[in-house]
Amino acid sequence: MSEQTRGRLSLLRAAFVIARRDFTAILFGRTFIFFLLGPLFPVVVMALAGGVGAQVQSGVAVADIGVAMEAQDVDAMLAAREEVAEQLGGGVPPMVATARLEPGESFDARAVLESGGGSLAAVVTGTPEAPV
Repeated sequence: MSEQTRGRLSLLRAAFVIARRDFTAILFGRTFIFFLLGPLFPVVVMALAGGVGAQVQSGVAVADIGVAMEAQDVDAMLAAREEVAEQLGGGVPPMVATARLEPGESFDARAVLESGGGSLAAVVTGTPEAPV
């Protein structure tokens, strides 16, 4: 073969040049990059949703139940709550002594709840035998 009819590169070398060019074009192509990143999209969405859920969970306050009765009745209600909580586990809401009343003293539970102070969900008044 003469110099003009022969190629500049050998057949094997030309094949490697083309293979390298095609491999690089495919590997660094936009479509292939998105193909590789595609499965990561649901993972990113789940991570963001988990972060939002964690913020909502941490922002939720546990509602307390207030007890406004005579002093011995408040102690009896809190002791009963502790006894039930031991048997049921963490499913019993916390109770707090809102007021220890003197015999015959009245208490306005509605005013306490409407004032918005604290995290009270309800206020139990009356007696342990007849709560209101």
